Amino acid sequence: MLTSTTTTTSATHRPGLAALRYSFFWLLIALLFLYLLYSSKLLLNQTECRHLSITETLQNATDPSLTSTSILRFDTHLNHIVFGIAASSSLWRWRKEYIKLWWRPGETRGVVWLDNQVRTKRNESLPEIRISRDTSRFRYTNRQGTRSAIRISRVVSETMKLGLKDVRWLVMGDDDTVFILENLVRVLSKYNHEEYYYIGSSSESHVQNIFFSYTMAYGGAGFAISYPLAVELEKMQDRCIQRYPSLYGSDDRIQACMAELNVPLTKEIGFHQVGAGSSSARYKKGQRPYRPLMRYPALDRSSGRFRGESMGWPLGRLMGTGISRCPYGSGYPETCFDVYGNLLGLLGSHPVAPLVSVHHLDIVDPLFPGMTRTESIRHLLDAAKYDSASIAQQSICYDKTREWSILVSWGFAIQVVRGMVSPRELDFPSRTFLNWYKKLDYTAYSFNTRPVSRNKCQKPFVFYMSRMIHDKARKKIIGIYTLHRERHPYCNWKMESPGKIDNIVVLKSPDNHRWQKAPRKDCCRMLPATKKGTMYLWVDGCQKGEVVEWKSSKSVS
Repeated sequence: MLTSTTTTTSATHRPGLAALRYSFFWLLIALLFLYLLYSSKLLLNQTECRHLSITETLQNATDPSLTSTSILRFDTHLNHIVFGIAASSSLWRWRKEYIKLWWRPGETRGVVWLDNQVRTKRNESLPEIRISRDTSRFRYTNRQGTRSAIRISRVVSETMKLGLKDVRWLVMGDDDTVFILENLVRVLSKYNHEEYYYIGSSSESHVQNIFFSYTMAYGGAGFAISYPLAVELEKMQDRCIQRYPSLYGSDDRIQACMAELNVPLTKEIGFHQVGAGSSSARYKKGQRPYRPLMRYPALDRSSGRFRGESMGWPLGRLMGTGISRCPYGSGYPETCFDVYGNLLGLLGSHPVAPLVSVHHLDIVDPLFPGMTRTESIRHLLDAAKYDSASIAQQSICYDKTREWSILVSWGFAIQVVRGMVSPRELDFPSRTFLNWYKKLDYTAYSFNTRPVSRNKCQKPFVFYMSRMIHDKARKKIIGIYTLHRERHPYCNWKMESPGKIDNIVVLKSPDNHRWQKAPRKDCCRMLPATKKGTMYLWVDGCQKGEVVEWKSSKSVS
């Protein structure tokens, strides 16, 4: 009887238990459905956010009003750059004057690395001075060079070991390298400093580049290394240097290490070597250094050759053991130069690129006549303060009435030539300078040149920049260029002589963003003359459809 009762009770509870299980199952299904619904909505929202972000990015990239912002994505400022300057104690008393011209205390950062202690003065506008570490443990077997090349090549590593903060770029240069800082910043702003970049330029001398390399940045012109690359270089540089004891200079040692890091040279043609063949070349013990105050062989304009004596130094001695045996076989490595003479041709037809640096101005004529080399550079840098982006930039125009060709190098000089010379020809620098072997052989340059005209009537009349004025009200820069008075040969052409012009006034608007646009020369236009003996020009960006018409009305059929 008891057994029957228990069985009945158990059977009674089974339907209730089944119903509970059934309800619990659907509860789980409902919760799972809600979870999936919530998750899908959240995912949808995230996807919509991503699409909005991408759309905004695309709009920002294509919106002309925001173009400048996208260009400045890698914008670099002067405080992001650290300079490592290689210097020699034997030349410091002269070379430091070049550094003072461009160094800005409180704005620029960097160190001068010397081989020995030098006397210092208080309140000199110079970087911090440090002494390089001993390099006697490194092998050096090149018979033509000096082992100071090793010390100078390690400037990168020694500067990195200082542990400076907020650094994007390391810029190396010599004690006689002059930088136009704003243009250096403009160039480096083009590149992502978080990637590996080795930026510089080769020599102006084809012969130099054959001896060393077209893929090597010449240290005298200055070169830049992005910070991440400098970190990697510092880790391996000492080991790398040991593998190349036979190399000549510091520049080729840096390039050899870059090759091991698989980083090529990124060329920027605004870095100008101009002077000595290798930044590592320093004087041997007992060797008399040349000095900036010495008078170097001057270019005889009538013959196109250099005079052979200079303060008791024979021309052959300046070149080493022989004019055509440099650098190899020369006991004077520092006296092997890229170009000599007058830089009017080079700077008068500067390529369409910002002028970043010039180097070794001791062995070329002063940029401006009647000034010392230091005064000339200061004068050029003063002009750069008004529009650094446009310094030495070329523009061409024509006085069709008087049939003159006018070549403007803004902030430097204007050349006026009788006759209508095509823009294509004026684009090429005239050979007012000599090559590495002091010859006028055009094949020795790494760029196109044109000969100085043999026609006595086409000798240029050169007007050098004398002063700049900023008209703030009109937002214009007024440049005054004065004729350099020198003897010109008699010309029997029946046209007015440019020698009747005393001054050329050039009006220009500042253009600080010109290198954020497609490269193009400025256009030059003649303005009506309002004063006898004065020519007026307007230099500015070209208008749509503007062409440099150079054929005179008489010659057009």
